Amino acid sequence: MLTTKSIRTNEAAVSVQWTASERLAFASVAIILLVMLGMASWLVPDPAGVGTHQQLGLPGCTMLTVFGVRCPACGMTTSWAHTLDGDLVTGIRASLSGALLCLASLFLMLAFACFAISGKGFRGVRLSLFLLILLGSIVSISVVEWLIRLAVG
Repeated sequence: MLTTKSIRTNEAAVSVQWTASERLAFASVAIILLVMLGMASWLVPDPAGVGTHQQLGLPGCTMLTVFGVRCPACGMTTSWAHTLDGDLVTGIRASLSGALLCLASLFLMLAFACFAISGKGFRGVRLSLFLLILLGSIVSISVVEWLIRLAVG
């Protein structure tokens, strides 16, 4: 008979019952992501493709102001706002990595909320590896996107 603590010895993923502190951690991250997604959905995307974050009281991009070049994060808030408005194409135009990060955040918020509520999930190398590959891919895309911006001007 399998229990929630059973381990498949040949596989890195383990079906587990999360501890109370792990469930609290998942709930905390899910809430943080929900707040970020909620704020982004409330913002009105800037037509210029950058600057939407200024609605939050943040300053404009220093790199764009001083050097006339968009920084790696330029357009991300605008991208989130468009993506959450259902306009994925315009979100990708503002920032491909921003749109991907927004979609990943939405997925992770839902997954972590499920882990926190149900107390069940997967632990081990596979979950960690999935999160590492997801984050690494988005960071890599962000760097490539920025290098293309620099080359194109």
